[in-house]
Amino acid sequence: MRLTVLMAFLLPLAACATSEPTPQRSALTVPAEVASIDRSLLIGRWSCTEMNPLPDAPAFTQTMRFGTDGRAVQDAVASTGEETGTEPMRLNLHSTYDWSIEGGRLIATNVETDVTAGNDEAMSSWMAGLTQMIADSFGDTNEPGAYSVRELSSSRLVMQAADVDDPAVLGCTRVS
Repeated sequence: MRLTVLMAFLLPLAACATSEPTPQRSALTVPAEVASIDRSLLIGRWSCTEMNPLPDAPAFTQTMRFGTDGRAVQDAVASTGEETGTEPMRLNLHSTYDWSIEGGRLIATNVETDVTAGNDEAMSSWMAGLTQMIADSFGDTNEPGAYSVRELSSSRLVMQAADVDDPAVLGCTRVS
């Protein structure tokens, strides 16, 4: 779950720091938090994209797999530069965590994240190191991460980071 928080922090950095004000996500209307989550609907593999990405932020794709044993695996690839034809900066992020449900929230604990460069570009290596350092510092807090689930069916999942200003909203479709 902290993977999305990491992405939200790092994507603006990767898009080149300027003295411009911090970009805001586009307005998006999402349903209210669900009252409760049917665990059986959540179990499986999901492919997710941001429904309200930051302007000019690098694109990322994400998959999540929620196991019946309460463990989850989350993988993401972030890249930039492809739209301009330059060699892209590319990061691979892999997280594992324990997941549980509290009302309409999905809770992640015992998060472990590994970040690697997705290509041989120097910027990829630099950003992977920075991202790993940030991931390691999040791991030291031992505070659970939480997502507010806004929609859940057998084929669709919509959620956003809970208790975060200007949260990313993830729209997911079931893969298996």
